[in-house]
Amino acid sequence: MDHYSKMILGYSVENSSSPKAIKTLLQQAYLKHKNETPITLVTDAGVENVNNTVQEFLNTTNTNIKHLIAQKDIPFSNSRIEAFNKIIKHQFLLPRNSENRKQLETVLAIDVQTYNTIRPQLSLKGNTLTETFSGKPLDINHYKTHFDNQKSLRIAQNQQNRCNGCK
Repeated sequence: MDHYSKMILGYSVENSSSPKAIKTLLQQAYLKHKNETPITLVTDAGVENVNNTVQEFLNTTNTNIKHLIAQKDIPFSNSRIEAFNKIIKHQFLLPRNSENRKQLETVLAIDVQTYNTIRPQLSLKGNTLTETFSGKPLDINHYKTHFDNQKSLRIAQNQQNRCNGCK
């Protein structure tokens, strides 16, 4: 996740969190979004994040990625990614009741795209995450337009998903 725009830069569905999975995820996000500016990677101190596998990858970036441990190297937490995990789980994934991994992967791809490109953020003055990540200036007037569009979209989606007793 980009810390400023909150855009999801990469994700994967795994059976468990592991150093190899974290390394692969970091590598894919780094290669896809690499730029000239040094990157700060903020994680918690979990063994999936602080290990030789991840460190070996970070070493290959020629110090282009600086790894900081939340509440150890810096005084704040990794709460942004934890907040995203809560939102994606409770607002997107759980209501869908995916029955298997393939369904989960399919809906997660849709949900991350929705989260990044469609869902306006008040904290970003109405920009979507992708707009802010791409450099679009923050403008609070943009929020009302995006909010009204999202409200109409949610009403239409909710009307399509009503139970038979409510129709």
